[in-house]
Amino acid sequence: MITISPEAIALLQEKQTGFFIEQPQSISGCCIEVVECPSVCLGEPRVPAGFSKQIIQGVTAYVPHCFPQHGEFTVRVRNFFGFRRLALSGWRLA
Repeated sequence: MITISPEAIALLQEKQTGFFIEQPQSISGCCIEVVECPSVCLGEPRVPAGFSKQIIQGVTAYVPHCFPQHGEFTVRVRNFFGFRRLALSGWRLA
């Protein structure tokens, strides 16, 4: 399940847009495979074919079809030198 923090909702309302979660990327080595945490971006994906459009807490969200169905994920705001961006928390390296 995906939820959105109040700070993230405020940022999305300020920007007057929704968001999308990028496709999770897999990193493989000789004896290990890790799926890194996907990025969260403002707007719509360039190629929406691999995403499902959802309304989460009144916000339009595009979630990849391959996104895990189990788990608790939260879209939050992260500040980096005064720049605000969206980030996903609750991701476990698999």
